[in-house]
Amino acid sequence: PTVSDSLVYIGGYDGSVRAYEVQTGKLKWQYQTGGGIAGQILLQGDKVYAGSEDMKLHCLNAANGKNVWEFEAEEPIYSSPVSDGKSVYFGCGSGAFYSVDAAKGTMNWVNNDAKYNIEIKPFLHDGKVYYGAWDTFIYCVNTADGKLVWKHVGQGSSHGGAAAYYSPGDCGPVVCNGVVFTPDRKYEMSLSDYATGNVISSMTTVAAVGLSADGQSVYLRRNNNKLDKVDSTGKTIW
Repeated sequence: PTVSDSLVYIGGYDGSVRAYEVQTGKLKWQYQTGGGIAGQILLQGDKVYAGSEDMKLHCLNAANGKNVWEFEAEEPIYSSPVSDGKSVYFGCGSGAFYSVDAAKGTMNWVNNDAKYNIEIKPFLHDGKVYYGAWDTFIYCVNTADGKLVWKHVGQGSSHGGAAAYYSPGDCGPVVCNGVVFTPDRKYEMSLSDYATGNVISSMTTVAAVGLSADGQSVYLRRNNNKLDKVDSTGKTIW
């Protein structure tokens, strides 16, 4: 769920975007798309954005759920959209990654470097956007023009068999003090230089990552029933 001061926004596999009152749990409004919603709803200002399996990114009025605009992608959208306030960024099933004007719904650019589905939540940092795809690669792209800055193979795909199966496609990366933390389906994770993509180190037993509120550390959801907090070098804090 995505939470504002007054409303909680939730997307469902039934294709609905729902807004509930925080205090009472009462349904405030509901909007029906043409396909299941797999990603998190994005709240930006007075609008919410939802990617749907109907291949459309839906922009809705956050207060009443009225449609503002729709943008149609190449294939179904499973990726959670993110925004820098001016543009909305997300991927789709073909591997196409889009930047769309947040106010108008017109396309700024599309990057087609990824060759298979992008279904994670991208991460915005310092004029770049970072994401993993089911083609084994982690990508860094300029937000201004969509040009590829770097890409490298995910840690789990870099050794052993079934490289595509172990792609960094389940959980989006985070950037902490210049280091990109990217987990994959093999429960391995690369720590990469955010500017070059060069791998600094790696970790195992990591299922998912989250950035701390102050941006100085990273939470790791492990596959051994543990939750860890680490610094930007991967050193355990607790």
